[in-house]
Amino acid sequence: MNNGEMYHQHSDLQFRGGCSLMHEMLKPKRGESILDLGCGTGRLTMQLASLVGDSGRVVGVDPDPCRIAVAKEQLTKTNVDVPVVFRLGSIYEAVRFGQFDGIFSNYVFHWFERTERAEMMQKMYDCLKPGGRLTFLLEPHQPQRKFIIRDAVRLAMPTVDEEYASGMKMDPPSVWLQHCSTAGFAVELSQVVEINEVEQTLEKLLQVVEAAIPNFKSNMLQDNDLQTLKNRYKSGNGDEVVHTITLLKVSARKPLTP
Repeated sequence: MNNGEMYHQHSDLQFRGGCSLMHEMLKPKRGESILDLGCGTGRLTMQLASLVGDSGRVVGVDPDPCRIAVAKEQLTKTNVDVPVVFRLGSIYEAVRFGQFDGIFSNYVFHWFERTERAEMMQKMYDCLKPGGRLTFLLEPHQPQRKFIIRDAVRLAMPTVDEEYASGMKMDPPSVWLQHCSTAGFAVELSQVVEINEVEQTLEKLLQVVEAAIPNFKSNMLQDNDLQTLKNRYKSGNGDEVVHTITLLKVSARKPLTP
């Protein structure tokens, strides 16, 4: 099973977060054009398509060829009349499709290199029509003491820089809001929320981590590492484990006039 197939099977956490973001902040309307930036295997892209209808347009882009391949395969199995396009790449490829009414990005921005963020944010601003909105969810700096991704990569790769091992560049919410403002967006709403996620077993939870983190493989952990994680994240209900995630949700708008 390649990473795209694994992510498609183990991305329910991201899917639920994205559905919440879509309905509470983006609120797509029929006939709108929406860019799904970092669309993964397209589960949320198809949800967006159902909301904009056959007079709308949805473009999904992602830099992972395995995930885009799964998205295209899933599209062939779905009878939809809405124009949906999946493309390998990033915001730089998306500019070819003109301007959009909305940009939706779920669990993506924390993968951006810090040196690229300002340019990426400016590209998103340019990709939106006047009055268009940018809506995103990301994992900022995790203030809680227990964080499964951090703990798992530390145990699996103790000699590797933690940020490099996970691939995630987490910064406080204020940093991301400043990026929005610098690019010219008006931030209309920002929320920091903590969610508690429950998995039946540690092994299932590690599959979720493996699907999300390219450098991590569950088999990198030794038996004593697994026991350490079980002890740390056990819920007290059999083999069930609980982990906490801090999320930042943002809705910003491109002004009607510069």
